[in-house]
Order: sequence, then C-alpha cells, then structure tokens
Amino acid sequence: MCQFAAASPQANNLLPPDAEESMSRRLNLLNIWLLAGVGLSAFWSVVLSAVLSQLPLVGQLELRIQDYLTRLHKPSVLPKEILLVTIDRPIARPEHNFYAELVQALIHKGAKVVVLNLPNSIRRPLDSRLENSLKQAIAKYSDQIVLVTYIKRRSHPLPAVLSVYHHLLPFDRQSIKPLIAPEQVHGFFESEVDVKDLSSPARQAHLAGDFHYVEDFHRTHQVKSVAAIALEKFSSHAANPAIVQIIENENTPLTQIAVNINFWGPAGTFPRLKVSSICAAAAPLKRCSVTPTHQVSQQVRHKLVLLDLPKEYLTSLGVLSPFGDRMSVGEVQANLIASLMTNSYLKTTPKWFDRTINMLGAICLGLLVTAGIVERKTKSIRPKIWLFGGILGSYTSLSLLAACQGSIMPLATPILIWLGSGVLVAVCLQLAWKQHQLHQQRQALAERQAALLQARKLLHRVVTDIHDGPLQELKLVMDGIELLAIDHPTVNPNPLLDRLEAVGRELRVQLGNTRLMAEKLAVTPELEAGLVRGMRQHLQQLVKSGELSLRIQDNLHPLLEPESDSSWLDAREDIFRFFKEAIANVIYHAQPPNGSATEISVSLTQRGTQCTLLVENNAIQPAASPLESTNRRKLSGGYGTKLMATIAAELPGGHWERIPRVDGGMQVRLIWTLDATARSKTEDR
Repeated sequence: MCQFAAASPQANNLLPPDAEESMSRRLNLLNIWLLAGVGLSAFWSVVLSAVLSQLPLVGQLELRIQDYLTRLHKPSVLPKEILLVTIDRPIARPEHNFYAELVQALIHKGAKVVVLNLPNSIRRPLDSRLENSLKQAIAKYSDQIVLVTYIKRRSHPLPAVLSVYHHLLPFDRQSIKPLIAPEQVHGFFESEVDVKDLSSPARQAHLAGDFHYVEDFHRTHQVKSVAAIALEKFSSHAANPAIVQIIENENTPLTQIAVNINFWGPAGTFPRLKVSSICAAAAPLKRCSVTPTHQVSQQVRHKLVLLDLPKEYLTSLGVLSPFGDRMSVGEVQANLIASLMTNSYLKTTPKWFDRTINMLGAICLGLLVTAGIVERKTKSIRPKIWLFGGILGSYTSLSLLAACQGSIMPLATPILIWLGSGVLVAVCLQLAWKQHQLHQQRQALAERQAALLQARKLLHRVVTDIHDGPLQELKLVMDGIELLAIDHPTVNPNPLLDRLEAVGRELRVQLGNTRLMAEKLAVTPELEAGLVRGMRQHLQQLVKSGELSLRIQDNLHPLLEPESDSSWLDAREDIFRFFKEAIANVIYHAQPPNGSATEISVSLTQRGTQCTLLVENNAIQPAASPLESTNRRKLSGGYGTKLMATIAAELPGGHWERIPRVDGGMQVRLIWTLDATARSKTEDR
C-alpha cells in the first residue's frame, strides 16, 4: 500500500510528454494563425476605408442614415433673433431700386443686419444710373448689409475664384479701387443641390476661405462665410451681444473650421415675413413703398433678417434637407446662423477616432473568423457570431445615443468595413488553410512512405540478424550432436538440448522484435519538428529519467531539411537511430560506474551537402577482457556496432568511424550527403 501511495502522484501527471508536445504545437499554430488574422484585418480595413470613402453609393447610404438619426436630436430653443423675408411676388426688372428701398425699409424699422440673397440679374453690371440707388444703400449701411456670393463645394485647399459685386460697391476714381473692401460686405455661401455625403455644404459649412477675385486674380483675400460675417455684424449692433457665439480657437485658423449644420426642423420652421406685407404695391413689384404697420415693425426690430431668393430659384439652388423636403438658401443660412448663435451645431467624431473604430472592429471580426476557421467546430463558431452581433448592436446603440446628444458617429461605413474585411480575411485564410492542409497531407504521405521504407529495412536487418546469429548457432549445435552421436554413442545429449532450447528462446525474442517493429510503422514523433529538435528531446528524456548523468555539450545546428521528402524522412529515422545507439554506447561503456567519463559532446553540422554527426566522451578506459566485452555487449542489446555500420552504408555517401581521442575517450563520427540526387539514387536502388 505504501508503494502504491508513493507512485500515485506520478500517475496523476496532467499530460504525458507526447501530449504536452502536441498541445504546444497546436497553441503555436493557433497563435500564428491569429497573428495572420490580425495583420490581414488591419490591411483590409485600411484598403476598404480608402475605397469606400470614394464610392458615392456609400456616401449616400451614410448620409441617409445620419439624416434619420439627426431627427432624433432635439435642438435648443429656436433663436428669436432670426427672421426670414420671402419674395412672394414677382419683381419687375431692373430690381435695383426695389432692393435698395427694401433694405432701407428693413433697417429703418429696426433690423440690425440684412443678408441679401440677390437674383442673378443683379450680378451683371447695368447702367450706373440704375445701380446708383442700391450702391448708395450699400455704402450707407455697409456695416449692416451682407451680400451673398454663391460658390460650389470647395473640394481642394487651393484658393478658389470668387465673383463679387464690384459694380455695386462705391468706387474711388483716383485710386481706381473700391472705397469698401469686398470682404467687408461679402460673404460666401457654399451650395450643392444634390447632396452626396455628410461633407456636402448642405450639411457641413466652412466659416472662412481664401479666394481670388475675378477683378483681382493675382492677390489672395480671406472671405468669411455668410453666417460668420452676419453674426459679427449682428453682435456689434445687438442689444445683448452675449447671445452671439462664434467659434474661436487660437490654434486653428478660421479658414480651417467647418461646422455641421443643426436643422431645427423642415422648411417653414423659422419665423418668416412676406415681402408683400412690407412693401405695399401691386405685382409685379417695381418699388417698395413701406406699409406703416406697427406689426411689421415689431417683427423686424432687433432682428437678423435674411432676404431670401424668389421662389423660382428653389429648384436651381434649393437644398434637400434631412427632413426630406427642399429648403431655400435663406432657410439653410438661417439654420447655420442659428447653430452658431446658440452653439448647438452638430459635432462629428475626429478622423483618428473613425480610423481607430474601423481598425478595432475589423481586427475583432478577423480574430473571430480566424478562430472559427482553425477550430472548425460548429459549437465554437456560434458564440463568436453572437459576440460579433453584440459588438454591432453595442456600436449601433452608441451611435443612437450620440445622435440624441447632437454628435455624429459614422455607422454605415464602419459596419461595411468590418463585414468586408471579415469576408476578405475569411477568403484569404480559407485559401491558406487549404494550402496548409495540402501540405500536411503531403507530409503525412511522405511519412507513410518513409515508414514503409523503414519497415522494409528493419525487417531485412532482423532477418539478417537471425540468420547470422541464432540460425548459425543452431547449425553448429546440430553438427555437434551428429558428431557426438557417431563418436560417443553413450554420451548424454542433455547439455546440447539445453543449448538448443536457449537458441529457440532467442529466436522467439527476435521474432517478437519483428512483430513490435511491424506494429510501430510510423515516423518518430520527436523528429516532426526536425532532426536537431528530436536529438535534444531524446537527451532531455535521458537526463530526466536518470539514465544519462554526464554533462552535455550541445553543438547541434539545424540542417537544411527538405520538406515532404519521404527519402529524407527515411534517412532521418536511420540517423536518429544511429544517434541513439551512439548515446547508448556511451551510457553503457563510458559513464560511471562502467567508465570514467565526465561529459559527453554531441555535434551536428552541415557544409554544403555534407553533414557530420559527432558523439564523443572523455572516458579513459583500460583494455577490456573478451569476457567483459561480451557482457557489455549483452548489456547494450547486442549487434550495436553492426547496426551503426548498416545505417552508415545505406545513407547517401555515408560512412562512419570510431576514433580514439588523444586525451582519452572516444569519438564516433557519421558522415553523409544531404543531396536530392544522392537520395533518389538510393531510393531507386
């Protein structure tokens, strides 16, 4: 019982050495595949980010989703300082006198700033006498008037060309320059009828920009947007300047700032006043005779007035709003000015955040896909699908919460990048996995062929050993019996019979060995990672078991082993068997107590196609008697030298020798050629 109790802990080891090695190889393989999945996911996320950002269809999809999400956002209270004046009646041409009288009427009734969206007909110079009235009004109220110049989307950072109303500005004939700089009364408005993506001017507006004037192309001028210049002028005239808030950042120039417009509602949300309620005249309107009504004065006083374009411009310059209807330029300007005035413009995530989200999501899905491909188990794949679904749901919920708080997080683009990278990673890894499986199949086939070659040679060696040993001994015994029977009929044959019985037992042992060899027709597991790895593992096992107690000098260097080559796998088995036999000889003959060795040195080198294996010890042994030699031969298993000679003779260009060292000890040297041509010749033979 005591012995059983002492042996129990050793029987309860977690894993046997072969299982530990197999588990280690599996973990290493899984780590390699996971690293490959991470690399592929990062690569495809970058590629898809660059590709999808250029696809109009993706931009439209993201725009539609974000327009829907922005409806969930409840903006702050609509500022009462903004008033929209609409042109509800046709205006007779030329319109200069009408607009001049309308602007004066609005300012006289208390409007602090008037933003003029002028029709195309006023942009062309006419007779100076017809332009005089509007020019005088602009000169008189230059600090309260903003002239709107329309431009297309600014797609590049280089200065664009801006067409301003030079003919409506007061002119100094002596200096041949306008008395008022165009940028003091002009503001640009970016327009885009067909909204393409979230960076469209109908969703994201710049506050300033560098431009060349048509009349002064060689100089660059900084012009502010309609919203920025209108708010600046309104703040200088407002009764409560604290209500006006313009984005200011000392580290960022105004020309680099773009804000996302916060829409308070569909068209018609902002308070408006029809021009017919201000100007009492029959259609078409030629002049603006102000109607002396107190109600109009109350609506206009202390307001920032936006004079909209006539209705016929709605189709050519109108913008599709997030609410699905078409807004006039005046309404879009009102939403933009209100966003800046109340500091409630929509926030967008920075570019680095978008790239990080795209990368992390793609890597997460890539890891799940890689693990699913490697494991190949339905039960292990389903939790990963649920996990990724949870990630998508969490990110979608986060986008909804951000939209309710006025922040825009990309939704369609990251999900498309994640799914696209996951599919591409799955395709790439699937192809690589099939190649890996083909390689394993070729390796297994080569190992089976090598095992067959090994079996053929081992069986041949066993037959040779039986023929040269027990059978020859049996023949001698039989001859002795015949001679004895002839010469001495009265001699007792029992001793001879005992010898025959011993020979029979030895034959049975050899046949048993043959049976064991036939059952183990497989490549040695220790050699799957290479010859050097197998040799080191064998030495570690000997040290761990206590069979080898000498100090080991390891000079083993990996060989350039060909993959999936059955002839090399066969030769490798023979070399490993030679190595084990050489180590066994050192243990039985040189290691104490049988010898005086203190260390063993193993070396494996390759120069070109020639490989050399050295096993040597430093034992100093006296000459052994024949009887002692026979006893040691029995201890070492017998026929060791013959086995080593047979292996060396069968290797390509192989030979071996046992060389006594000058300082004592013995060196065993095996030399062979690791060459495809030599191996093929040996295999053919």
